[in-house]
Amino acid sequence: MKGVPCSDNFIWGPEEALRNLYYDQSIADQILAVTPSEAQMDTMLKNRFAVAKFGWQPRWYNPDLEKWLHRIKLPTLVVWGDDDKIMPPEYGVLWQDRLPAARLIRVKECGHLPHVEHSALVAQHVRDFWEGVAS
Repeated sequence: MKGVPCSDNFIWGPEEALRNLYYDQSIADQILAVTPSEAQMDTMLKNRFAVAKFGWQPRWYNPDLEKWLHRIKLPTLVVWGDDDKIMPPEYGVLWQDRLPAARLIRVKECGHLPHVEHSALVAQHVRDFWEGVAS
């Protein structure tokens, strides 16, 4: 989205990257207080490689995405944190505009992971959306 840059999470250190996922820093504090096992460290490393593979170049951007979104005719629920430090909420508005049958839910006091920070609220929105689509 021109004029609305995404953050470059590849330049962040591990703690900063974790903290930037959440509005509620107590969640990050809880995660940082746990010492991961060797198996968990392996999984974290594999995840970082996957993130680099899919998001490195161009940074979290597919130049062809916007021209294809209008072809998705299925009802779509877009849930976005109002305080997302990775992908600004303006992108959620753009997706809502480009997807013909989209509903956008913006979650206040929430970062990049609404399903983690506000799981009950997100679950309710998903249920309501599903019931509306199924009826």
